[in-house]
Amino acid sequence: MTLPYCVEAPVSEEFDRAYFGLPDDKFLFLMMFASGSIMERKNPDSVFEAYKRAFGTDNDNVGIVVKINEYSDEDITYVRKALSGYRNVYILSDTLTKVQVNSLIKAVDVFVSLHRAEGFGLVLAEAMLNGTPTIATNWSANTEFACSEAACMVGYKMIEIEKDIPPYKKGYHWADADVDEAAGFMERLYSDRDFL
Repeated sequence: MTLPYCVEAPVSEEFDRAYFGLPDDKFLFLMMFASGSIMERKNPDSVFEAYKRAFGTDNDNVGIVVKINEYSDEDITYVRKALSGYRNVYILSDTLTKVQVNSLIKAVDVFVSLHRAEGFGLVLAEAMLNGTPTIATNWSANTEFACSEAACMVGYKMIEIEKDIPPYKKGYHWADADVDEAAGFMERLYSDRDFL
């Protein structure tokens, strides 16, 4: 018998956009990764690329929030370079409590995860539980609770890992999300607020 993970996602109204220094007048996408974890697995590059394909630098009505855990100065530089030319980029690197993280996810318009693999996808489940529209790779354990009726599930192709990325080994396979499809979901969620 498979017992589902028990998910709770408490939030607090005190942790609103203003608390995080985020504007109220922008349509905000959020992605998260940890520098000390396996960045290649969380795949922020594909999120940045999808965002750039969906929105030009002249669209001042949208923005992207990047939450980095265990960050380094190189991580900040990496994000700024990846999104060079875009004005509404908000990098958050403070250590947050679980309630603050949940509140941040609830405060934005869309949560995005173009992961290559997930153990469970707890943050995805918490985002969905709090009613935040979610774009996610249609692969790995998150597919046990996420489906196309409840989230924007992005197609993928399986690719071979070309070098050891501990604990993943060269020759293993994981998902590579369809960036164009993800960009399409971003555009749709921005233009059709009733889509999800």
